[in-house]
Amino acid sequence: MTNLAKSTKVDTSYKQIIQLSAPIWISILITQISFATNNYFLGHVGKSQLAANGVGSIFYLILVMVCYGFTNGVQVILSRRAGQEDKKGFGAVFSNSISLGLVFTAVIIALSLIIAPFLFSMQIQDIDVKLLATQFIMIRLWGLPFYFMQQMGNQFFISTQNSKYIMAGIIVSTIVNIVLDYAMINGHFGFAAMGIKGAAIASILAEVSYVLVSYGIIFYKKLNTIFDLHLFVALQKKLSVDTLRLASPVILQYFFSIGSWMLFYFYVEHLGKDELAISQVLRSVFGIVGAGSWAMASTCNTMVGNLMGQKKFDEIFTVIARISLISFLLSLFFGIFYLVFPTQLFSIYTNDATLIAKAIAPMKVVVIANFLLAISTVVFNAVLGTGNTRMNVIIEFSAIIIYISYIHFVIETKHMSLSWAWGSEFFYWLSLLIMATSYLKWGKWREKIV
Repeated sequence: MTNLAKSTKVDTSYKQIIQLSAPIWISILITQISFATNNYFLGHVGKSQLAANGVGSIFYLILVMVCYGFTNGVQVILSRRAGQEDKKGFGAVFSNSISLGLVFTAVIIALSLIIAPFLFSMQIQDIDVKLLATQFIMIRLWGLPFYFMQQMGNQFFISTQNSKYIMAGIIVSTIVNIVLDYAMINGHFGFAAMGIKGAAIASILAEVSYVLVSYGIIFYKKLNTIFDLHLFVALQKKLSVDTLRLASPVILQYFFSIGSWMLFYFYVEHLGKDELAISQVLRSVFGIVGAGSWAMASTCNTMVGNLMGQKKFDEIFTVIARISLISFLLSLFFGIFYLVFPTQLFSIYTNDATLIAKAIAPMKVVVIANFLLAISTVVFNAVLGTGNTRMNVIIEFSAIIIYISYIHFVIETKHMSLSWAWGSEFFYWLSLLIMATSYLKWGKWREKIV
């Protein structure tokens, strides 16, 4: 039987941190490799396809991060219930959140079908990129409910110290995505060559496979019985209101964060198609080098929430420091390869000599910025773990004002190089770190009730 039948409390040891974070890190890394594979296939189709995938994927990323904000808000509650060992309350929150989230994603899809074509037509100057990006997003949108379901499954596993089960869904979905990318983008195994449309369809089917595997594990291991989990229950008004009250600031936080990144890509497109194509690849580099940091951030959120449930407030700073150290070392380890072999690694994505030559300098900027991200995102997610989600929005919004001011001046006003454009990451993560650290040191978060 699973360890869930025993205790769901955490401690602050390095062993506990690694046990919880390692499967999350590996799953994120595999996901980023899958994303890089997508770029690889489209990069060898053409610059327009690679650039359009960048814009379309960023728009979809806004939507999925809004959903992720919802599930992250739910995770704050789940982690607190786990720390209290309140399994019945845990199950009630999880079950109600499934139904609430599916309604939420349906509304997002309906709005996006209207907004996306209009937004692309207004902001994208290159006609080919505009057409391809619109084709991509009109298909990709339909993967959103499956993404939400997979994230809820992940939050369940993370909150209950069973993150090892995340690996199964990630491995299956990655294999599905890579095989179908190969088959549908270029036309193999009897499929017609569908280009960017094929990439969108392959990604959706990969998300479907992830959901089937994750929830198959939950029911096969009878974890649903231990926590009294139910899928597609009738919404409970009070529980829904309480969940949205906590989650809505996190949703806004991620919307602002990724929305500003969308603006960044629109600005970069104004610099040229080459710059946009390069930035799409740099996003992949950003994800691979930062995979460990994102995993550690999620771990920090969960462990802080759990310790809050146990009322072990003094141990929270210890766990933040230890997670930050691991996060930085992971970022440093992967970043060194990109700093030492930038040309060789970028050439994996494209054989265009012009793109490769232009990409080296901004790639180094991205990698070095990740070293700051490694600590900043952990500390910021510690704030989220305390349950004060409104403070997260305040910190995020303040950092985004600085970020947008920078990219507008550097790109739109001065038309500076891509390296200067990606230098915006330093300003964003530094401001986030300063504000989050200040709140944890002087803020009144110990009394926060969730």
